[in-house]
Amino acid sequence: MKTEKCFSIKYALLALLMLFSATVMAQVQVTGTVSDEMGPVLGATVREKGTQNGVATDGDGNFSIKVKNANATLSISYVGCKPQDVKLAGRTKVNVTLQADAHMLEETVVVGYGKMKKSDLAGASTTLNADALSEGKITNIDQAFQ
Repeated sequence: MKTEKCFSIKYALLALLMLFSATVMAQVQVTGTVSDEMGPVLGATVREKGTQNGVATDGDGNFSIKVKNANATLSISYVGCKPQDVKLAGRTKVNVTLQADAHMLEETVVVGYGKMKKSDLAGASTTLNADALSEGKITNIDQAFQ
């Protein structure tokens, strides 16, 4: 009787191991490049839609991610660009060009310790554009704001 229990436990463990191996082997490696109209994008987020599985692009805009199956959907996002979903449909190489989102840029405020929306910002704020910087001799940023 004891021997039979050992065999059944061994077979159950073997079945679990085979199931785990099949799950791991079912993953698909996907590579690609994320760029915008200016070139490769550093730090764009590439995520398998519906999961917490994600990576960031390197300095050349390249990424490599393992997805659950060849028909997964990748969700690609980057600050200042419109997010984009890409259905793999069996592909293992994906090149994506993100489009700028001017509205999103107007709503983003960069502060010394993070970022927040303009509507959430308390206190005074101002906008500084390239024209203000090129108007005259500026020795520090305070002069540009004046």
